[in-house]
Amino acid sequence: MRFALAAPVVAVVALAAGCSGDKPPAYRLNGDACSVVPVDYFPSVTGAAPTKTPSDLKDGMQGGNCDLTFDGTDGYLKQSVFIAIRTDEATAKSMFDQFKTGDQQEAQKPEIGDKATITDLKDLGDAAYVEYQHDNSGAAWSADQNFLYKFNVRHGTLVLTVTASGVAPAGKPGSWPTSEAELRGKVQDVVRGVMKNLTPAH
Repeated sequence: MRFALAAPVVAVVALAAGCSGDKPPAYRLNGDACSVVPVDYFPSVTGAAPTKTPSDLKDGMQGGNCDLTFDGTDGYLKQSVFIAIRTDEATAKSMFDQFKTGDQQEAQKPEIGDKATITDLKDLGDAAYVEYQHDNSGAAWSADQNFLYKFNVRHGTLVLTVTASGVAPAGKPGSWPTSEAELRGKVQDVVRGVMKNLTPAH
């Protein structure tokens, strides 16, 4: 079973290493986008190392995209990280605001099944939110339960989107987190890790 994830028309991910009150660093991406994505969180959960597919942004925009797929005996997870470093903060803010408006509209469409929830986040850059579906409010996983988490962050000139979706099979003690809140926290750890790795001093 695979959980289909609709990709945004223009995906941009801003990953900030600091809290909302920190002065943004001059973010830089050296190499491809997959080089800054932590991959330690999900092999033990899914039973598989990731396959990685990096790609560049369109000409004239600094950044890149990294798709990772964890397809193992204990479950399936697909993760997409899209990084854009804009020329100025106003341009980054405009892009982030467009993404948020689009996600708010998309979340209410009946064809996506369960309505998605969008929650603003603090301590992730200048502005951030998470969109998620199938929140189980702390309960244990049910059999073959799908999930989707999408983090969008803006910090200075950086806009970052980290999306994870997949299937969490029941009956896997010691591998999958007991609740979606824990799994969502692992995805947020990836967000923070990307932000840190994009900081020049790192």
